[in-house]
Amino acid sequence: MKTTKQIQAELTALYNDFFKKMNINPQSGLWLNAPENVHVKFETMPFLGHNYAEAPVKILFAAYDLGNDESDGIQTFEERHEAIVSNPSSPHIAGTYVATLCLLKEQYRDEWNRILANETKSNITVIKESPDGVLEHVAITNRWKFVTANREYRQGGSDRVYRNKDAEVELFYKEVEILNPDIIWFQGTKGVYEYAERLKAQGRKVYIAYHPSNHFGDEINGEKVDCRTPKYARLIIESQSGDI
Repeated sequence: MKTTKQIQAELTALYNDFFKKMNINPQSGLWLNAPENVHVKFETMPFLGHNYAEAPVKILFAAYDLGNDESDGIQTFEERHEAIVSNPSSPHIAGTYVATLCLLKEQYRDEWNRILANETKSNITVIKESPDGVLEHVAITNRWKFVTANREYRQGGSDRVYRNKDAEVELFYKEVEILNPDIIWFQGTKGVYEYAERLKAQGRKVYIAYHPSNHFGDEINGEKVDCRTPKYARLIIESQSGDI
């Protein structure tokens, strides 16, 4: 079994190869070969929970783009870890936390039952009394790796475009190979289904859901559900069973 340090070392080597291929400055993250008037940077290493390497069920959340430029350079594993665990009040992280609890409900039975009793409340509200350390069991990456340099406005899909699709898609698959998750939870449906069959063929469970900050809701089995609630995570798991 790989240790956390071994996983980080393999991911670092993978990303360094990608930086060379794309001509990305490994300190600033800036894409040096960008077309004229395109000012984007590679923002961060993935989030890797401290207990991910030993987790009996390995869960990888695949989010959209990062949304805004959070650092002067490329966030290290340690910096990314701090950025995630210190921000439980964001809709994204609260939703990730709740989905993790739902997937690991046998391990967190009492806590999940408490949340289940309040499943129509917002994820942000229900996790206020939850234990620390839940996200230490998971990994989180972004499917779109670039962010507009100095971007502050988090919403919108302007950065959900591939700069070199073949290279970026292959990078994602190699991330999956290194992280070797049992479950992959896509946070956002755009461009996902082209991944699902290949990942399922590898023996992995795949869940596809709207992003946990989605304000418009989703329809599951004819029922309109708020994506920002535990009920949504529960229904995604019950309705999909990991088989897309």
